[in-house]
Amino acid sequence: MRGVVEATEAALPEKAWPVWMLSNHDVVRSPTVSFYSNSIIAQCGAAVAGSGIVMLPTFVAAGVAGLTRVLPDEASVRRDVWVSVRVEQSSLRRIKCVMQFLTHIFQLDRAFLMGSVADLS
Repeated sequence: MRGVVEATEAALPEKAWPVWMLSNHDVVRSPTVSFYSNSIIAQCGAAVAGSGIVMLPTFVAAGVAGLTRVLPDEASVRRDVWVSVRVEQSSLRRIKCVMQFLTHIFQLDRAFLMGSVADLS
């Protein structure tokens, strides 16, 4: 993965982003961090302000002026989506309907959520 970091830094204009701003340690081990936040909105704002590079989900970064996608084929992360339901409520029709709806929406928007397309269609 270090090669990805070096390739990305080499592709950036000189001193454009002096440090890495990745809080996703699954992708870059021991990054130099200039800003840390659990909020993806705060991370996005810091990147737009020029604080560094951030790994954001497509649904956050799509259409944000000032952000440019870099190395989409080399750096990607997949996450599972979890829903918490009480055992005694898991058989209720309304709970099942919500689960089916969420599954349907994630399937419809899969390409966007995976970063394969730039916007929802």
